[in-house]
Amino acid sequence: MQIGGRFLSTIVTISPGIYLFYFPYLIGVPMALWWGPRVFIAAFVASAMGAHLAGIAGFSIFLLATAELSKIAMGWAAWTVFKMGQRDLIKTKNLFCCWLACFALPNIFGSYAVMAVLALNQAYPANMFFYHYVKVTLIDTLMGLLVSFPLFIFLSNSFSHRGWAQWKKSPFR
Repeated sequence: MQIGGRFLSTIVTISPGIYLFYFPYLIGVPMALWWGPRVFIAAFVASAMGAHLAGIAGFSIFLLATAELSKIAMGWAAWTVFKMGQRDLIKTKNLFCCWLACFALPNIFGSYAVMAVLALNQAYPANMFFYHYVKVTLIDTLMGLLVSFPLFIFLSNSFSHRGWAQWKKSPFR
């Protein structure tokens, strides 16, 4: 699923390494929240296999895949801390905090790492780093809000009811 999503993302390429719908991130975060760290390997492999599409080669493939994986891993880590507080997501405040901690903030920091790897490999001129960083961050945060978070919200009850999630009780009940 991750590998197919990686190559499907190239349909709407804004510039090398920047996609309107980057499916490994968009579906990777909800998958990690449902199933935990076992999703990390699939996300890493998908990112590494598609790194050549951004003009990345050699050891930089490992760096790019790690940077892209960091967005998903930080979201999962925030979710783990969020769940330790036994917070439900029925309240709007908790729902907003979940989106901010699991989707938006990891994307802001992870996108910086992704753009740093792309800039170090001269996929972009160094003087355009901030412009491309803001562009990637805004696109991924907006897509996370419009695609990933609703996917997580609407499928969590069904997944926990069927036993497909790592928790027994849905956070939305």
